[in-house]
Amino acid sequence: MNQKNDPIGQAILDFVQKGKTDDIIVSSDLCEDDVIETAYLFRTLKEMPVIEKLALKHCVGLVLDIGAGAGAHAKVLKSQGINVNALEPSAGAAEYIRSQNIPVIQDTIQQVKDVKFDTL
Repeated sequence: MNQKNDPIGQAILDFVQKGKTDDIIVSSDLCEDDVIETAYLFRTLKEMPVIEKLALKHCVGLVLDIGAGAGAHAKVLKSQGINVNALEPSAGAAEYIRSQNIPVIQDTIQQVKDVKFDTL
């Protein structure tokens, strides 16, 4: 898959393989565009905002990290012994998450069927 078809995945792989950090522009018709640096997708628990830390404390059972990106949340949960799966449609992002020994469902939430999770 090329960068045009998978910009998030390519940004993640470029960061890991080349140390290249670019700005990612997130566009939505629901709000203003947002700009995030690729390195932000690799933040540690210590670097996460309070609201994310609070959410992670409430994860129990089998967890699905929806829109996992580079798997920052999944990595934290895995390190805490939580059974976590990542959900990420990006092929490049899924490739990276798999390299971290985290199970990935490479799809969208609309396509996830016949699997039950305790925490999303």
